[in-house]
Amino acid sequence: MDDDDLTSEGCKPEAAAVCGTALHCRALVVDDEPDSLASLLEVLGPWAERECLEIHTTASGEEAALRVRELGGELDLIICDLRMPGISPWELRKAVSREYPDLLFVLVGSYSQSELVSAIEAGFFSYVIKPWQPDYLLAELGKALRFVKNRNQLKRHTAFLDEELRWGGELQRRLLQVELPQPGRFCVRHLYLPLPGLHCGGDYYDVVRLSDKRYAFLIGDVSGHGIKGAFVTTMLKTMIYREYIRRHLNEFDPADFLGWLNERVFYELRMVPDLVVTFFVGVLDLDRSEYTYANAGHPAALRFGFDADAGRLIFRERLQVHGAGFGLLSDAAYEARTVKLEENDVVLQVTDGLTELRRPDGGVEDVELERWLTSFEGSDPRAVCDEIIADIKRRGRQDAYQVAYSDDVTLIAVALGNMGNR
Repeated sequence: MDDDDLTSEGCKPEAAAVCGTALHCRALVVDDEPDSLASLLEVLGPWAERECLEIHTTASGEEAALRVRELGGELDLIICDLRMPGISPWELRKAVSREYPDLLFVLVGSYSQSELVSAIEAGFFSYVIKPWQPDYLLAELGKALRFVKNRNQLKRHTAFLDEELRWGGELQRRLLQVELPQPGRFCVRHLYLPLPGLHCGGDYYDVVRLSDKRYAFLIGDVSGHGIKGAFVTTMLKTMIYREYIRRHLNEFDPADFLGWLNERVFYELRMVPDLVVTFFVGVLDLDRSEYTYANAGHPAALRFGFDADAGRLIFRERLQVHGAGFGLLSDAAYEARTVKLEENDVVLQVTDGLTELRRPDGGVEDVELERWLTSFEGSDPRAVCDEIIADIKRRGRQDAYQVAYSDDVTLIAVALGNMGNR
């Protein structure tokens, strides 16, 4: 093979900066007959330049496989002669498709019926029968090239959206970042897990120090995923802290707070279509060992005890009190209830993403939260909470063909007891 065989024709590499990387494509023509290759290039040259197609050539399947790897995945299309010495087009496709599955193959040659069937079954994009007509050849290659360009543009848009979502997710995490109290008479664990691929979502969480002895735990769920939900949670964070928390540290009341927030959501977000917001807030009073809570259409918090002998949580009760979700009624009223906590009690506040697990077949099933959460073991309540969070993260890393979440998942765990600095 002469060195000239590796030179490119058509649109030159430097044209990529002008036409855009999604439109600038690369094809490899594989043909061992110099005359046949020259005829192909003569027809392809002007067309390739117009289409911003950079053409490379090789004379055998083995050289083509090496060339594919030299180009490091930047190749989009292989135009391959049917009969060549060495490896066949089928073997070439098998050799490179494992590493570069997006490569499109177009066969050129004289076919038997069985070869045509075999080419279709093997996944070749198209085939051109010799002796080919220039118009037909360019029409078939044009279809392949349009497919490649559309796919490349889709990849660029997808990458752009993914980067935007990553940025949005990072910003949301920073804005929702909480300062957890130091371990002492109680400890707090929390987890926020947006849907894989979206990086941000509609779950809200916060831990607020009202005084040395009182802490508020806020958790909410905004309908929708991704940017829409993240935008609303960001608004809520700013609104809640600036307009309510700072002014009510000493007299923070869960029911009053939910009534105020409902009015604000009803007014500020009334024009947002299909918006539903649920919220649950609990206040821990360490002096009284009491937990006071109110609910706006959100899943109830769960109260557990701890069996030191078994090293497991024991389900005690659902902390349920009824109240309408935000934005439905401008003057909705909310009720607060108080429960007495015992040493080593754990209160879990969750969003409904934790109760909706996606089965491998794509269906959705409810998790029996009480049974599931009491299956974990640990030396103390804090250790059990850590095990629960580790398991949720593990499930979240599984792919869509296994068990995964169909919604954002958020959890706040409050464990009462002398945790020291463990």
